[in-house]
Parts: sequence; C-alpha cells; structure tokens
Amino acid sequence: MKTTLQTTKKTDTALILKKSNMLLGITKKILSDKLVLKKTTDIVSNNKVWQDPDTGLIWQVEIEDKEYSWDESFEYAKRLNAENYGGYSDWRVPTKDELRTILTEESFENPKSYIGQTYIKKPLLESMTMEWQWFWSATEYNNDSSEAWHVYFNDGYDCYFDKSDEGYVRCVVGRQ
Repeated sequence: MKTTLQTTKKTDTALILKKSNMLLGITKKILSDKLVLKKTTDIVSNNKVWQDPDTGLIWQVEIEDKEYSWDESFEYAKRLNAENYGGYSDWRVPTKDELRTILTEESFENPKSYIGQTYIKKPLLESMTMEWQWFWSATEYNNDSSEAWHVYFNDGYDCYFDKSDEGYVRCVVGRQ
C-alpha cells in the first residue's frame, strides 16, 4: 500500500507540474498579447501618426496650419497618399462621426485656441495651434449638397458650412 501511495503521489506531482507549466505558458501568452496590443494601439510614430486605441483608426498627428475648402481637403488627402505620409497611402478625409471620436468631454488648456481650451484627445492636442479649430469632414449636409459638416474642437460641436468656406483638415486611415 505504501508503494501505491508513493506512486500516486509521484503521478499527482507530475500532473500538477505539467498543469502548472501549461498555465504558465498560457499566462505568458496572454501577457505577451497584451504587450503587443499596447504597442500597436497606443503609438505616436515620428509625431506623424497616432492609432486611437478606442477605435483603431490611425490619425494624422502633424497637420498643416492652413485652411482649405471642402474640395481642397480631398486634394490634401491625395497629397498625403502620394507622399506615403507616416508609411500609409490610404489617407482620407474622415466622416463627421469619425472626427467626433477624437473629441473629449473635458477640455484641455490650450492658449492658442481663441477660447483657451480644446476638446481633443491628448495625443493630438499639441497639433492644435490654430485659433479657430474647425475641421472638415467628408460628410455632406443632407439638406443641401453645397454644404458639408465641420467638427469644432474649440467647444466640441459640429456644424455645416458652405463647401467653399475654409477649414482645417486632419486625415485618417482605417475603416470607414
């Protein structure tokens, strides 16, 4: 009986060690995946692009301090594609809903804004050097095809304007 107990204990110990090693391997895999996820979703690369961990969209970080008409904003996106800006060649003007995903509920102090604040996610805050922070979206206004939506980062609202008016452009890569 003593031999049977010793054999059972050895078998149990081996089984426990095997399961422990298996769990250790699973834990390492989970931790490794989390590190990879963090590396790929929360990067600002060369101050050019940032991937929003909330949406997976990749945003242009550096933007031109120049205003464009709505039609010109699409030409601007084409130029980024031709330059392979930030390593991407599929830049586009974001939709109104996509632009709204980078708005924040709380404002951040921004002395360059005409009201001293900006409602934008922190990785993009430093690029907000303009006084008036109207940004074009690719979304046309439903009731009038001569107008399109702007998102306003000074106060976190959106409004439609005539397409010949001017606004800034922050392009995006990713699902539409």
